[in-house]
Amino acid sequence: MHVIISWKTRTAVRYRLTPKMICGVVGRPLPGVTQRMQKNERLFYRVPKSAIREPGGCDDLSKYFFFRIIAHMAIASLLGLLFPQRCPLCEAPAHASRALPICESCWATIQRYTGPACSLCGLPAVSHHTERCQECVSSPPMFVFSRSYGIYEGVLKKAIHFLKFDGKRRLAKPLAALLCELSLPAVDAVVPVPLHISRLRKREFNQTALIGKHLAGHLRISLRTDLLIKTKATAAQIDVDRQERLKNLKKAFTASKDVAGLRILLIDDVVTTGATARESAKALKNAGAEEVFVVALARSLPKC
Repeated sequence: MHVIISWKTRTAVRYRLTPKMICGVVGRPLPGVTQRMQKNERLFYRVPKSAIREPGGCDDLSKYFFFRIIAHMAIASLLGLLFPQRCPLCEAPAHASRALPICESCWATIQRYTGPACSLCGLPAVSHHTERCQECVSSPPMFVFSRSYGIYEGVLKKAIHFLKFDGKRRLAKPLAALLCELSLPAVDAVVPVPLHISRLRKREFNQTALIGKHLAGHLRISLRTDLLIKTKATAAQIDVDRQERLKNLKKAFTASKDVAGLRILLIDDVVTTGATARESAKALKNAGAEEVFVVALARSLPKC
């Protein structure tokens, strides 16, 4: 038999537990515990009932997690010595890197974009004299501005792919650290661009929510995944032009009325044409958000 514990609320179906009883690293599955993804994106863990002597049995549960974690760390260290992890980009040892599986040398090549860009949407421009791009002049977005850390290329592109498509969730923290280097406005909440429920079930996690969790922690504000949902399933937008993206994403997002009066920091992994940011900001503003700011890890260069 097992007791199901919600990592977010620290409560169990049959036992109420306090945060001190749950020993482990937030956001990382505890050793020997099965992780399950629910529709509301909360993480749940199964803990053997034998680990709990009685309701409120803090000692047994704490000891159970403590020794499991120590054993896991010892085994991981031994395996790291016997089979050192290699960087998939340069084959150099990466077992001590903060951005596993990418080594420190490759990670250091990620550069922040400091060139000219549109003051609204952040589209890279050819001259610092360019105040706004043609699209923002003809159809201004409903967000205050959109900023990206770097260009969608090289190691940054690979890191996003490792997180997004290969499930390397440990990369969420170092990627969020890049966003922390940007000059961010004072806001009330961090809101990740949501996935449609069908895509979430297939991928089992929302990469922007993982990044947003660490960013919100750095800013000491709440991560709100309930303020914006995607109600319309859309096909992959990789090889679709801007007008087609706008058409596909029209009315694809719905915002909660709880967003009224809030200053929102909308976070995405990659901005390609800006259609997702525009439609998301539109939904938030229509629901009453005071201001919406957009930040992303990378910005795709326009196709020639």
